Amino acid sequence: MNSLGERLKKARERKLLSQIEVFRMTNINNKTLSRYEKDGTEPDIETLKALSNLYEVSTDFLLGKGSEQIEVEAIPYTVKEWLRADTTGLTIDEQKLLQEDLSDYFEMRRKQIFKRRK
Repeated sequence: MNSLGERLKKARERKLLSQIEVFRMTNINNKTLSRYEKDGTEPDIETLKALSNLYEVSTDFLLGKGSEQIEVEAIPYTVKEWLRADTTGLTIDEQKLLQEDLSDYFEMRRKQIFKRRK
């Protein structure tokens, strides 16, 4: 069975978030988050709730309890690289348009995937 730290890391990666991005969204220090993910320390209940909300998983899942044991696979590194593609040569407006298009697409696909789970 995966540890709490491993489930936290997989859930974060599933959302394509870096530790710095989680810090910006939750004010949980990225070094603290790193310790959670390495099982160096455990989050308190309020922090666990904040992370479960952000990652869209239950606290039971993060704690390894219940029937919600959905498989949370990490996104392959090559896909992460593609998502951070080089936009050299694009104007600022083109970069913004590309970002908006990708954001809309991922949100649409995320909703479709969660709808299938029900």
